[in-house]
Amino acid sequence: MFQGYTSTVVNAPIETVWNQIKDFNGLSEWHPMIQSSRIEEGYANGAVGCIRELTLKDSGERVREQLLGYSKKDYSIVYNILESDMPVFDYISTMRLRPVVDGNITFFEWSVTFEIEPGHDGKEQTDFFLSSVYQSGFDSLKKRFEV
Repeated sequence: MFQGYTSTVVNAPIETVWNQIKDFNGLSEWHPMIQSSRIEEGYANGAVGCIRELTLKDSGERVREQLLGYSKKDYSIVYNILESDMPVFDYISTMRLRPVVDGNITFFEWSVTFEIEPGHDGKEQTDFFLSSVYQSGFDSLKKRFEV
């Protein structure tokens, strides 16, 4: 199993950041790698078990993800990848916010665990998730809340 973890601080109160990321179908509104998102028919957005289909901007690739956990109380979202062109399986990712009281800002952590298909480099895939996917999301959010 491969694991990755990254975090950042966003210069905005936790409720403000949560309001931006809490919509499971709203990733395309703040993440620069996502062209579009749609909740599959028969599912309610934000209901645990719902499935979203993402279309990536650069490649047009489609990724299907399922919401596994959602907690307003804990400011967390847990999801997995059901289908993608990436050589990973058993992918589970968690986004979690924490308040930083000194300054009324937000600590944002994003973690992942996954297995890798034979013949592929798990370290390289971990680096891709952390430095490309998650970091570009962090950078976009931070830019939205710059003062």
